[in-house]
Amino acid sequence: MFSETVTAAPIATPHAYAAADLKALAYNTSLLAGRTSAAVMAVVKADGFGHGAVQVATTTLASGATWLGVTTCAEALHLRDNGVTGLHYRTQLDVLIDTARVARRDAAA
Repeated sequence: MFSETVTAAPIATPHAYAAADLKALAYNTSLLAGRTSAAVMAVVKADGFGHGAVQVATTTLASGATWLGVTTCAEALHLRDNGVTGLHYRTQLDVLIDTARVARRDAAA
């Protein structure tokens, strides 16, 4: 049995880095879409998981995705404002607030 306390020195860790390979994303989306008759949803919430929602959305829609998954209407509006016209699917339950926001925005356009 150990009777002493040992305090470890903090360990420096490198920052995580992820890069989206849009060619690979296009290939994988195309492969998946070609093997099913079901609708294919590309989830692009959180800015495409840090890879750029607009770039990921346009790549996957062009490659066979038929739906785009977002968390909020603000994310959907960001895509629409940047020319992405695919279907958007919401996954969060703040419907009343976001729906009112979309209605006001669309009425002002």
